[in-house]
Amino acid sequence: EIREYFKEQSNIEIEITTNLQWENHAWIYPKIITFDLGVSPMNNHLFNKSKAAFKGKQYLSCGIPTDACNVGDNKEFVKHNKNGFIINPFFSYADAINKIAEIRDEEYSLLSLSAFMSRSEYSIKKYCTNILTHFRTYFFRPSPH
Repeated sequence: EIREYFKEQSNIEIEITTNLQWENHAWIYPKIITFDLGVSPMNNHLFNKSKAAFKGKQYLSCGIPTDACNVGDNKEFVKHNKNGFIINPFFSYADAINKIAEIRDEEYSLLSLSAFMSRSEYSIKKYCTNILTHFRTYFFRPSPH
């Protein structure tokens, strides 16, 4: 169905990989680093609103600019026009793809570097620091006596 949809678009190459192993880091990361753009679509549904932007973070951690919908945690990690693009009613996936296709190599390099550098926002170190801060703030308060 996907090939049929794009059959008239000679400038679009369709590669459909089967048996994706998204949770196997040794398998997926070598694939991701070959991408020009990561796409992380989700429907605006209650289930998706509670997702943790895992796919988007995988792309970003490899320095791949990412197009992500404005659902769930995506907007916490994908920063519009900084390391990718947030898709919303006013900026579509087509707009984002066209923007990537039209930018100069230098601009793409900056977008890619920003994507790679944003990994510190979801690193284990930041996660652990946040947990420790939470515990110190809420569980180890000085006694009022």
